[in-house]
Amino acid sequence: MADKLKTQEEKLELFKDSMKGESVYVLSCGPSLMRNDMNKLKQLIKNKPVISIKQAFDYFKQETDIHIYNYAT
Repeated sequence: MADKLKTQEEKLELFKDSMKGESVYVLSCGPSLMRNDMNKLKQLIKNKPVISIKQAFDYFKQETDIHIYNYAT
């Protein structure tokens, strides 16, 4: 569905309040991510809303609900 939306505003509107009231986990692509026990981290975020930024998605594909990355048009 997101691929049919034209503007960033339309795409963002899809997610507005979609996780309201929940604890959302944001995984960044910084080097500190790799200092964690990946298995423990995966257990912690299991069945929770997860946003992965850039390359963090490579390590948490199954757990990620939203993937944020740079895209130039």
